[in-house]
Amino acid sequence: MNTFFLASSFPAKDNTMRGIFNFRFVKQMHELGEDVFVVFFRMWSPGRKLISSYFYQEIRVTQICLPLIPFRGGVFLKINNFICRYFGWLLVKKQLALSNIIHSVSITTNSIIAGLWAKKLNIPHIAHAIGSDVNSDLILLGKKNFSWIKNIDGIITNSYDLEKSLKKYFPEKPEIETIYRGIEIGKLETDNDKMKKGIDFLFLGGLGNKTLKYGVNTKGGVTLMEAWQKAEEELHALDSTLYFGGPESDSRLFSKWKNKLKYPDRVLLIGEIDSKDVKSYLLKVDVAVIPSMEEGLPNFLTESCASGKTAIGSTAGGIPEVIVNGETGYIFEKGNSEQLKRLLIKLANNREENKIMGIKAYARAKTSFNSDCYSKKVLKFYKKIIAQCAELQD
Repeated sequence: MNTFFLASSFPAKDNTMRGIFNFRFVKQMHELGEDVFVVFFRMWSPGRKLISSYFYQEIRVTQICLPLIPFRGGVFLKINNFICRYFGWLLVKKQLALSNIIHSVSITTNSIIAGLWAKKLNIPHIAHAIGSDVNSDLILLGKKNFSWIKNIDGIITNSYDLEKSLKKYFPEKPEIETIYRGIEIGKLETDNDKMKKGIDFLFLGGLGNKTLKYGVNTKGGVTLMEAWQKAEEELHALDSTLYFGGPESDSRLFSKWKNKLKYPDRVLLIGEIDSKDVKSYLLKVDVAVIPSMEEGLPNFLTESCASGKTAIGSTAGGIPEVIVNGETGYIFEKGNSEQLKRLLIKLANNREENKIMGIKAYARAKTSFNSDCYSKKVLKFYKKIIAQCAELQD
């Protein structure tokens, strides 16, 4: 089967974090003997070619750079989609013509574009919802602009919460199925630092996403800062530390907040880290904090489970699908800094409970969030949708 994969992003040598889960999917497909042609759009800037290709770990990737508008409003979204659809077709129509199926990532951008291409070619089209496209962009587009959904034959979601949200918008068609992308599960490693006293917390959501519904607090960074400030007397007494990282975590907002703390040395700014370094940070801490205001299913959460770490997560998106409250971690109402404060103090007081919950989280990751089966499940969904499309054409 020849799959045309229109990705939201893809890694490169100078940015190995970008689109890491897209890479893992394509790599697995290649290992199964499937042909996948990878394309993604970027904003044009001086020095970038209109179309270029590169290899990332033996996977050939085509990058198309276009003069896109750097805003997320509904009108700008439609203009950018038109630019990508028109020029993208001219640049990759030969590869599209050789494909049996199109798989697009992000239903409000790439899937609108790919759907019209699929309609031209009369081939099946699978869309992949990722979280922000459902939680923010569908609202921007407005209900009267949902006619493009007829060009999607099936939708894959990263969580049952996303599936439920999409079915509110599209109760009849297309068929929607949740397939967890999962995480690579290795041997459980432990930090053998017996001299360590306090509990260390890790947050990697950053303070970016300014254009989304919850702005800089989309990943809950502001909620966490409020909770930490409320609890810092107790956390200082317990010798706890917060590692604070992610996109734009070094912003002025963070600096102003840290300067107001009584014990600023208890908060360590680590900035945006490379994906390959996440595991090393998880190894040195005790608890992962995912206080998001909106989500699909956060990669950092499944990675923390695979590292055997207790997690504190909000009620946003698919987070409660991963954390078993009171067993592998704790859930709090999104945006509720008072609840989060109490959980920070609770876990800072109990090292042994954290270890037990972390072991349970690892066991759950092995059975429910193992990425080894992901591409096989996607292929099964492909074949199901292809068969349905063939029936309709007969």
